[in-house]
Amino acid sequence: MQALDPQAELLKRQDFDVSLAAMSDQDLAEYVNSLAERPKLSAYELNKLMLRVQSSPQLKDKVIGYKAANHYGREYEEAPEWNRVSMMINTLKSWRSGDDVWYWGQDGRLQLLDVSKLLLDKLKDYHVADPSQR
Repeated sequence: MQALDPQAELLKRQDFDVSLAAMSDQDLAEYVNSLAERPKLSAYELNKLMLRVQSSPQLKDKVIGYKAANHYGREYEEAPEWNRVSMMINTLKSWRSGDDVWYWGQDGRLQLLDVSKLLLDKLKDYHVADPSQR
């Protein structure tokens, strides 16, 4: 990740603040309604927009929906590894297995471990001689 140029960031924020302050209520509504088609807002821009739409419950709800859809504060949820782990956790939570043992097979699918079969396979060639029978 590259370090931000503080001066450029400050100018960008000031530009956004001025643009937001200059918007009429109708311009603000159009801006909020078109958020999905625009580049993703920075956290700063989103917070400023939230402050600006406080007086309009409809616009506020749309901005909250935008925030949720774009995982603000939870950016890790967009990572492929998170999606894979989340899928595994949700799959495991959905199983009501009782005393069964489940594991992830080499094919990446959840499989039931048949303990009885595993024990029988391990013990099939094992014979115990009973000393009392001698």
